[in-house]
Parts: sequence; C-alpha cells; structure tokens
Amino acid sequence: MPEPALCRENSQPLSGVTMRVTRTTVGDSAAGSDHRAVWNRFSSYIDTTNGVPYDAVTQRSAFDRRSGEAVNCCGAAISSTAGTYTGPQSGQAFTWPIGAGQQPYQVFDTVLRRPVTDRLELQANVYNLLNRFYIDQPHPSHLIPGAGLSALIGVNFKF
Repeated sequence: MPEPALCRENSQPLSGVTMRVTRTTVGDSAAGSDHRAVWNRFSSYIDTTNGVPYDAVTQRSAFDRRSGEAVNCCGAAISSTAGTYTGPQSGQAFTWPIGAGQQPYQVFDTVLRRPVTDRLELQANVYNLLNRFYIDQPHPSHLIPGAGLSALIGVNFKF
C-alpha cells in the first residue's frame, strides 16, 4: 500500500503528485546461515511531477528462512531522512511464511518502526496457480516522516 506523501514545508498532504518508488533488495550471504537470511533494501522515492527526490530509505533485516519473521541480529537497522532506527524488528520482514494462509500477519513497518497487521484480501486461482494478495491494514493514524517533522494522517479506503 503506497504511503501518502507530505509536503516538507508545511506537512500538508501532497495532491496531484506522482511518486515513483524504486526498490533494490540484495542478500548478504556472508551474514546469513541455513536458518537465517539477511537482506538489504534501498528504496528511492521521487516526486516525478516536480522532478525532485522525496526520500531514500535503507533497510537491513535478518529473518527466519521458513517463517519469514524478523530476527534481531546482524546489524539490523532502518535509515531515512527521519533518522536511523537500530531497535528491535518483529513480525514479517521481507517475505511471507512458507504456506502462508488466510490469517492476518504482523509485518514490520519501516515508517512506524513497529509491526502492523496485514491481512489476506484477495485469492485468485489462475490455471491452478494460487496467488494471494495481502493488503496493509493502516491504522487511523499513521506517521509519515518529514524533514525533522512527523504528521498524523487519516486513512480510509474501500475496495
């Protein structure tokens, strides 16, 4: 679920702006093991309407290879314009557990820096291949980092 962007000057929601998010994920095999994977992700947020960068976020997380749940080790951290977080990460890190089902899952949110609930919203069986789509379940208040500022926004949506 894309995060609403806020104007850095006045923390008001940006409207009429197209944001391009580019993510690159690379595994750190030297830090991993048979039971644990360590991945680094770089995310770039660009305001393509005005041609300016909005934010850049780096995430380093370790997680259990079977369950996909975060494991606190190996220099796990989140860095962005809002600062660096090196505290514990919990919930799903980058992947769903093997055999993910229809129950809600706790997923580590790099903006809130805590786990939030994602739930299965849609299942599609096409040519006997089952696809499951999990959707963020934003809480009524969601923090969005700015240049030293934070703002609360409301989120309401229907499918």
